[in-house]
Formats: sequence, C-alpha cells, structure tokens
Amino acid sequence: MVAPPLPGTDVGHHGPLVLFPTVEFAILFALVLPLSWALMPRPHAWKPVMLAVSYAFYAAADWRFCLLLGGITVGNQLAARAIARVGGGEARAGRRICAAAVTADLAVLGVFKYYGFFVDEINGTLGGVGLGLPLPLATLALPVGVSFFTFQAISYVVDVKRGLVAPAPLLDVALYLSFFPHLVAGPIVRAREFLPQLERPRDPARVAVGAGVMLIAVGLVKKIALADVLAREVVDPVFAVPEAYGSADVLLASSSASTAGSSASGPPPQMACTPRRRSPGSPRGAVTGSSVASPPWPPRPTAGRASPPRRPALDCGDRLEVVVPARVKRRAVLAVTVVDRFLLGGARATVCAGRQGARARCKTVAVTAAAPAATARFRAGGDAVWRVRVRHQNGRIERVLTVGAAERPADAKGLPSLLITGDSIIQGVDAFLGDRLQTAFDVTSDTRPGTGLVKPAGVDWPALARAQAAKLRPAVTILSLGVNDGVPIGDVKCCGPAWSNAYGDRARRVMRSYARGGKGRVLWLRLPVPRDPRFAEITRAVNLGLRQAAADQPRVTLIALDELLTPGDRYRDAMPVNGRSVRVRAGDGIHLSVAGARYVAGIVVATLRRFRATG
Repeated sequence: MVAPPLPGTDVGHHGPLVLFPTVEFAILFALVLPLSWALMPRPHAWKPVMLAVSYAFYAAADWRFCLLLGGITVGNQLAARAIARVGGGEARAGRRICAAAVTADLAVLGVFKYYGFFVDEINGTLGGVGLGLPLPLATLALPVGVSFFTFQAISYVVDVKRGLVAPAPLLDVALYLSFFPHLVAGPIVRAREFLPQLERPRDPARVAVGAGVMLIAVGLVKKIALADVLAREVVDPVFAVPEAYGSADVLLASSSASTAGSSASGPPPQMACTPRRRSPGSPRGAVTGSSVASPPWPPRPTAGRASPPRRPALDCGDRLEVVVPARVKRRAVLAVTVVDRFLLGGARATVCAGRQGARARCKTVAVTAAAPAATARFRAGGDAVWRVRVRHQNGRIERVLTVGAAERPADAKGLPSLLITGDSIIQGVDAFLGDRLQTAFDVTSDTRPGTGLVKPAGVDWPALARAQAAKLRPAVTILSLGVNDGVPIGDVKCCGPAWSNAYGDRARRVMRSYARGGKGRVLWLRLPVPRDPRFAEITRAVNLGLRQAAADQPRVTLIALDELLTPGDRYRDAMPVNGRSVRVRAGDGIHLSVAGARYVAGIVVATLRRFRATG
C-alpha cells in the first residue's frame, strides 16, 4: 500500500507545466502564432503541425499523460463511427454505444479524480463496522486538464448520436481534444462548434486581429493583476487549512475564488462585421444566414481572370446559423439552436416556431462571446409540417421540419418504402415530401448535412447506401448530394473532366445500391447553380459527373434543378411560379428557401406520379 502524499504536495503533474501567464508560454505562443498564421489557408499542413504542438505542450507536464489523451481520442472516435454505422441515435444500438462510451469516459475520469476519496470512505466504513480490511490506496497523478478533454470527448459522441455532427477524421478529433489553447485551462468546447471550423481552409484576412489582441491583453491583465493576487493572498491560504479560519474568512475566500475564476470574462471588445446589402429588387428582410461554412480560401482560380478576387469581409448576414432537426416525434420537445459563427457575442434573435398556417410561438435568445450558442425549446404537437423563423438585426433565417413523420404510421405496414437522403440541400424538401407522400409510402428521411460524396470527413456514402438499401429496401430513393464536394479525388483536382469522371464513378456505385438490382427507383436531384462563382464551378462538375453516371442506369432519373431554378446556367434568387415571383433560394446563395423547398417537393411528387401512372 502506497502512503498518501503529504499535505500541499502537488500530484497533478510531474514535469514543468507550461502555464499561460509565464515567460515560457509567451515564447511558445510567439513561435507558434506566425507558423499557424502562415499555414492557416492550408489545413492539410496546419492540422498536423497544431496537433504536434499541442501534444508537445501537454507532454511538458508528463509524456505519459499523452497516452491517456490518445487513448480517449481513439476510443471515442471508434464509438462515434460505430454510432454512425448502425444508424445514429435513432437506432437502439446507437444509443447503447453512446451510453457505453460516456460510461467509459466517466469511469476514466472517476478513477483519476476520485479514486483516493472513495477508497478513504470505504476504508472508514469498513473500519466502523469492525471489518478492518483496508483497500490499497495508490497515489495516482492527476493528469492536467483531464476533465476538459474528457467532457469534450463526451460532447463529441453525444453530438454524433444526436446527428448534430458527422464522425470527423481522426486527425480532426485528435486536434479538437488536444488543442493547446484550451487543453489545460478550458473552456470546454462543444464538438459542433469546433469541428466545422476544421473542414475548410480559413482566410487570415477574416481574422479581426486588433480585437483578438485586445482580448488577450485584457484577459492577461485580469489574470495577473486580479485572479492571481486573490488566489495567492486570500483563497489558497484559507482553502489549505479552512479549520484555522472563521466563517467570515471562509465566505470571503469562496467569493474571491468565484471572482478569480471569472476574472477573464466580461464583455469583450466587439469585432465588426459588414451588413449585407440587399440586391436591387430583393424584398426587405430577405432570408439570410448560412448552414454551411464560408467559401474556401484561397478561392479556386476562374478561367479568364488574371487578378485574384478580393478577400471577403465578415458578412453580418452569415453570422448566425440555425440548427433544427429534420423531424421530431409527436409531442416531443423541438430544440432550435442559434449559433454565432463569428463568436462576436452581444446578439439577440427572436425564434418563432409553429405549424404552417397557424399562429407561431416566439421566444427570444441571446448569444455571447462566452456562450456562442443559445437554444429555444418548443413543445411539438401532432403530425404536421412546422416552420421555424429566426429574426435578427441583419435579416432572418427560415427552416421547415416534420413533426411526427419519423414515427411509422399505424397504416404504413404494406406500403412501399421511400427513402429521402442526402446533404443539406435536401433538408426542407424532405419535410414537404414526408407530408405529401405519407399516405402512399412508408417514408423514411435520413439526411446527413455537411457531408459529401467525395468529402473526406463525415460519411462514406457508398457504404451508407448499401446499408440503407439492405435495411429499408426502398422502392424509391430521393437524394441530393454534392454541395459540400469539390475536394481532390485521389490525385485528381477539381473541377475538370477527369474529376467529373471520377465523381461519376463514385456516384454510380451509390445509384446501383439504391436501385437494388432493378427493384428500386432512384430520383437524384441535380444541383442548382449557386451565387458564388467559386461554388458554381464545383456544381457544374458535380452535375456533369451525375449525368455520366446515370447514362447507363435505367432505374435512375435525374431531376434537373439546375435547369429549372437556374436556366441558362445563371443564378437567380426568385423565379415565376403560378404567375407570381417567388424567392426560391436562401440568403447564402446555395440552399433553397422554404418556398423553394416546397416548389422542389412539388416537382418530385409530380415525377413520382408520372412513374406510377406509366408503371
């Protein structure tokens, strides 16, 4: 049995931990910052460099702690991929895997943080009843920051289980858990806030350098001049020997501890963003916001343009993102999460939700720099299509979802199966389709926002298509993919004919899986041209690959949204529908508006009716 450490002995780490307000950390920061800045537009180089720096930073305390961090990383990554492979949180197996991963994480945390406490309590209890069988007490070094990266690992598997993020590449997960600026002192960062920032290259010109330096300077002054002084002169002496002080001293120390812990918080200096200007003829309060990351930087070269494009500024219209589920069960709680993508803080938004055609219920939420995500909750009713509107000072965002469609209708047994799947383009469309087709089909929606057919992060679509086809045996599959693609396929870069050929080969495998040897029919939505010419180049290459893939697939029909919504390969926000102009595109110039989703759903339903009429 190992003797417990003497009072005041630090068993939290072994080596020279590099703390933030020290000369050592200042030197490290001065070396890493310019390296990170230079590599920022090249994530394939930036990620491994930052991972190596983070692990070296953590190894300064004790290199063996890196083994624990790596083990938690690999274990939770395996769990996240297993959850996605069995169908996510909707499947019982997915919930069990998530529960097992969370239990294992908490067990690791409990062993390192509370082993000695529980052994002392058990030994005291056994001695009190005369059993006198003391359990061995081992002195375990408490890994620095174990609570932070353990709870972040739990956040990752839970977000995957809830469908808020797709399983990320192992490199991204390792960097998320070990990123040195928040590794040993927090705060705990949610996976759905951190991982999307690693998906695309970032533009250094979009970083508000002055505001960032001001935040660092103010936080450092508060830490050194306030928090450290209170801790050294008031908190530590009382907490070390509390029985030697009176109640007033203990109360003062407790209050000072709270003050010291939050001294770096407070209203940060506001970074500026540029309000979006309405295009001529667009209606006031047009739909704004985005559900995808900003365009990649540096942008791909455009033919015929010699000079590089102007680097974009922070667009206030793209600041807030709204996260809603594609569907919720009847009488369940609908959670609408508003996320400040730029982490500016100080923004308020009004969230309204309700059945289409009925009066909506509204709530106000606020996001801050410390809490960049806020959630409004509503109680859903019976089967219906719901509309969610989020209004903020720079515009509004709209989403639609289905209430009750995820449940199998009582009379669905015997109906042909219909699967709606794909990336974020199909979201919204699936809600209208589920509402209009639920009496004719057993409808299942399984959308995977943020994924792509050749995108390295997220979902392996050929494997997912095989799994969905085997499980659901869909008579009809409706899908849309490609808005997140554009990455190289092997050594072939986007977006020439060779890339389209390779993309078509991947798409053909997915089509064959859903066609099920002639037993199923596939309706694949081609992509409408986006506003940004850099994304338009990707869209054209994707659509070319889809046409090549479908040419020899008799059970596959391509619905030409590019010709319907953007005729002549020209982007437009609105189009004539039944004699009036209807805005069909969202404010990001990529996705469909609510009216656009309704229009596309109508096109799909008409196509299905034509097939059923002709047999």
